[in-house]
Formats: sequence, C-alpha cells, structure tokens
Amino acid sequence: MPKYFLYIMKSFFHRFRTHVGFIIILSCAFVLPIVFTIVLDSANYGILQQNFHLTGGSDFRIENSEESDLSYYSDVEGITAFFDNGIIYINATTALTRSARIELGSQLFSRTIESGNDKLEFVDISFDTSTQETFMAQWLIMLFLMIGFCMLIIQVAYSTHIGNFKAEIGVLESIGASRKQIKKIFLAEILISYIFALLLSFTFSYLGTFLLFKYFLQIEDSETMMWVIFHIDGIHMVILALILLIFLLVMFLFKFRIITKVNTVTLLSSTMNDERLKHYRKVLKISDNPVLTLSKMLLQRSKKVFVHSVIITIPILTTAVFLFNYSNIYMDILNQKPGYDVIVQKNPTNNTIDDTFNFSYLEFSNQQKDAVKSMPGIQNIEFETDIAEGEYVILSDNAIEITTTYPFISIGEQNYILINVEAFFNLSSKYIDSITGDTDQINGKMNVAVSKNYAFANYAVGDEIYLYRRSVLLSESEREYTHDEHDEYISNIVLEPIKLKVVALIDTPFSDESMAIYFNDQDYNNLTHGMGANIMKIILDQDTDDVLFCQKLSTLLGDPKMHEIMNEKEKARIKSKTSIGVFILMEGIACLVFFFMLITLFMLLSEYIRRQKKNIASLFVLGASKRDISNIYMRQASIVVVFCLLVSIILGVLLSILFFAASGYYMAINLFIVLSYSIAISVVLVAFMLPVHMGLRKQLQKL
Repeated sequence: MPKYFLYIMKSFFHRFRTHVGFIIILSCAFVLPIVFTIVLDSANYGILQQNFHLTGGSDFRIENSEESDLSYYSDVEGITAFFDNGIIYINATTALTRSARIELGSQLFSRTIESGNDKLEFVDISFDTSTQETFMAQWLIMLFLMIGFCMLIIQVAYSTHIGNFKAEIGVLESIGASRKQIKKIFLAEILISYIFALLLSFTFSYLGTFLLFKYFLQIEDSETMMWVIFHIDGIHMVILALILLIFLLVMFLFKFRIITKVNTVTLLSSTMNDERLKHYRKVLKISDNPVLTLSKMLLQRSKKVFVHSVIITIPILTTAVFLFNYSNIYMDILNQKPGYDVIVQKNPTNNTIDDTFNFSYLEFSNQQKDAVKSMPGIQNIEFETDIAEGEYVILSDNAIEITTTYPFISIGEQNYILINVEAFFNLSSKYIDSITGDTDQINGKMNVAVSKNYAFANYAVGDEIYLYRRSVLLSESEREYTHDEHDEYISNIVLEPIKLKVVALIDTPFSDESMAIYFNDQDYNNLTHGMGANIMKIILDQDTDDVLFCQKLSTLLGDPKMHEIMNEKEKARIKSKTSIGVFILMEGIACLVFFFMLITLFMLLSEYIRRQKKNIASLFVLGASKRDISNIYMRQASIVVVFCLLVSIILGVLLSILFFAASGYYMAINLFIVLSYSIAISVVLVAFMLPVHMGLRKQLQKL
C-alpha cells in the first residue's frame, strides 16, 4: 500500500494544477449542501427552543392550580405531570397524533371540570408552526436541489478529471501494473481529494454561516418572529458527507469501468476530445465558404466538449439566477414597512366569563380608549371591530358524533362548535382555486362558504347551518342563562338563530379548534353591528421609543391576559436586520455557484483548446489563415454561450415566479437588478470567450 501512496504523492507534485483544480471544484460543490444543511439545522433548532420557551416543554397546562390539584390527573394514562409556581405541566409519554391529542385533551378537560375547582384553567398548548413549516419546506426543497446540483457537478468534474489520466493509466498498464492495482491507486487518489475537499468546504461553510448568524440572521427572544439559532447537527453532517462520498465512489467505479474496457494502445494515444467511433456518422455538407465548412467539421468532432459546457453552465447559471432573484424578492418582503407601529387586540380566548356575567372584556372600554389617546408620542390611533373566535357558535347536529365537550361549548345537553367568522374578500388568493361550488352565490343574503377541513364537521353545498351568537352585547332580559350540574355558569347564546346556506366549500388548512365560515361584505358588517372596538392600531411619532411605549401601554391596560400587544415597529427592525443576512447568504451562495462555473468552464475550455493543437496546425497547413482559425473557434464558443445565457435566464426567472406565485410577490425591476444581470452576462461571456481566445493566441503564435 505505501508504494501506491508514493505514486499518488509523485502524481500530485507532477500534475499539481490538475489535482488542486479538482479539489477546489469538489470543495465549491460541497459548500452548497453544507450551507443549506446548517441553515435548516439552525431553523429547526430555533423552532424547538421557541416551542420550549412558549410551552415550558409541556403539551398541556393547568393554570391557577396548587400542588394538591395533581391528584385530579394522577390516574390518567399516558401522561406525566408536575407542579411548578402555580401551574401543573402535563406531558404525553409518547408522540401525539392530531386525533390522539384531541382525545387526551378531552379527557384532561373533563377532569378539570369534574374537579369542582372553578379556579383551574385548562390550557391546550398548540404551538402554531405553519409559518415555520413553510419556511422549512422551502429550504428543504432547495437543499435537495443543491444536493442534486452538487452531484451533477461531481459527475462532470470527475469525468473531466479522470479523462486527463487516460494516458497515465496506459503507461501504468504498459509497465506491468494490473487493473486492480491501478484501481487502488485512483481509489486512494479520489478518497484523498474527497477528504481535503470536505475539510475545506466545511471550514469555509462553518466560518461563513457563523459570522452571518452572529451579526445578521440570529433571532431569539422574539415573541412575534420565528427563532433561528446557529446550530450544527453532527448526525445530519455525517449523513450528508456519506451521501456525497457514496455518489463520488459510484462515479469513480462507473468511469473506471468504462476506461478499463479500452485497450492500452488507445489509452496511450488518447486525448481529451477523442470519442469512440460509432456505427454511423453524419454526412458533412460542403458549403461555398471553406471556413464555414471547417467550422461545421470541428463542431461535430468537438461536440462532447461543448455539450459538457452546456451541462455545466445551464444548471449552475439557472441556480445562480434563481438564488439572486430569491434574495431580492425575500429582501423586499422583509423590508416592507408596516402600516402601523403598534397593534393591540383584545384576547378573550385567554379569559373565563365569571358569575357576574360581565362580557365587557371582549371590547375596549371608553375609559381605556381615552387613556390610550392621551398617551404622549402617538401620531394617530384607529379603533376597529373584529369578531372574536367563538363569539358565534353553531349546533353540532351536522357534526361528527363526539363523546366530550372539548373543544366545544356545552349548553344543557347540546354541543356547540366554535366559529371563526371571516369576510370572503379577505380570503387568501392561494385558496381561490380550491373552492368547490358557485362563489357568485356568496353575494346572496346569508349565503356562505365554509372550510371543508374541520375535524368535527362535514358540510356539503346546499346544507343549512343555524348560527347562534353569544349574548355578549344584549341586555340581561334577552339572555338565556344555562347552568351545569354544579350550578355553575357555562355559557349563554341568543335564542333566535341565524339561518345560513352553504354555497361553497374551501380547501383551507386542517383545524381541530374552530371552523371558518366566510360571509359577503354586507352580511359580515351586519354581524359586527353593535359590537365595540376590540382592536387598536397606533402610529407613533418618529422619535417615540416603541419598546418603552409598549411597556407603558401594557401597564395602562392592566391584566396582560386580557389583551395582546404587537410591536410591529420592533418586528420590522428585526426583519430588516434579518433581510441583510438572508441577502448576504443567498447572494454569497449565488456568487459561489457562479465562481464555480467560471473555474470549471475556464479549465474545460482551456484544456480543449490545448488539445486542439494538431487540428489547428492541420488547418493552417491546408491554407486557413490565423484569422479564419480564430473565427472558427470563437464562433463555436459564441453560439454556445448565447444559448446557455438565454436558457438559464429564462429558467431562473420562471423558477422565481413559480416559487413566489402562491404568496403573490414578484421581483421589481430596478437599476440594481439591471446592472447585476448585465455584469453577470458580461462575466459569462468572458468566461466562455477568454480561455478560447487566450488558448488560440498561444497556439497561433507557434505557427
């Protein structure tokens, strides 16, 4: 074995440029999936930490409790529970499916009611990860694209690399080396190249992403944005390294098997652009212009080199264009200025109606509104009315049979489903195509569209729904009070229901908490009639400290459970900072991809022109001038580069449009975009034409 390494060491020094070039290409190719893996690991780790921060690491909580209350849940199977600082934390012992979570929540909810302790408050901790899941899905798709792209680069790079050693393999065979020995030599060579490339790419990726996260991308301790915390999962890195190694070894075995079928004499005389003779050949059409005829002949003979150039350029340049467009669109999205600096919303879902039947917690009182208006630093304030979740309910007669009241409202022997009342004009555009039924009928009085992905109800077009409104804003004489077996107030509703007709079904995300019903504008306004304001939208003066203002506002409004304060200005600052990091990351990857393409093309085309030494000399002997020879090769390169540019830009733009079509965002054309595209096109032109021009100049000078 040492003698093999001795040969490899001599080969590294003898053909230093070839080996180093191959290692650099592998390193650049490895960087792409490594960087995306680090970003995914960091996002996933941030989500886990944010989930733990919000939930305390538990699935359910019993608030306002004492340690003695643990006894109510001691015999519930499949859970562990502990008490800490007035809260009982309950965890499932196994991973919960959606249906299992509902079933367990129902059991815990029933135990809480049966305890007779009206202070206990059952909380089902459902951490909404829809935004995070969308982000993760996008980056996971890009990771797989990067791995596929990396494999393509490895295939082209190693095909070119091993092609440079055909003559050397022939020499080894001629001096008595067996194919098995030669295979071991080149296997050792590719493993050494892989190790160096992996170390270089991981070091570069680690340092680059660490600095980006430290100064731009790291998000933690934010209550309104997804956390992203720098983290590297060692297992994921090992899996990625093994995937890359396996593919590299497969490419080695495949290419080496092809070479071993060639006889020694052919290997000794092989050149980079030699191709196997086929059973057929295209007839060369002779034209009046000899230069054009020679150009066609050379294009046929050197087709493989330019096919490799196209295979390298189009996917790489398309990826670079897509990443460039992605970073610019994403930066525009994150840098959008919020319409309001602070938004305050009443939060009735965190409160319980008490025995005084005081429903005023669903809206801001006049005293609260006047107090907020008088706060210094406010430029403008608006009050709006939104229908709170559960303010309207429907009878569960049409619903799937249930065994508990969770997550329903129980009134006597009837179960009522919580409803989200939505305006149809606010429906996201991405759900429009999923509508079943006639949307024009929604304009009819009390004709509605409903979500068809609710866990406990299954409605069809033509069904009738009876909508009840909790008597939040009615006088005491118009209320119907209902008591449970403990003679405790549970809920109350309006006696006369509103009759609705289902005219359309919408394929919205699955929900097991409340069902969405979509009304036309007029009906929606009628439903909100008489309700007080439950949303404040505030614009601050330019010099007002938004963080300090929110602290004072929280103190002024009282119990933080009664309202939710969203500092949109702070969120915009975080997004702006993050957008810089995303822009640098994506543009850095795009530039790296672009740089890799330039190196590969320069090496490929330079080697091609060098191998054309005999053809160039033959053309000169046959009477072609140096200018004619130069025009022949430059024309070939120009045709290929124009084709690659057109296809790559079109594909890159189409991918960007499709990727962001669902969210309705598109890239704005500005001076920066035009200049960037112009510079990129110019560099690609140079990458194709410069090595051809330099190689030809060197070859023609010798004639």
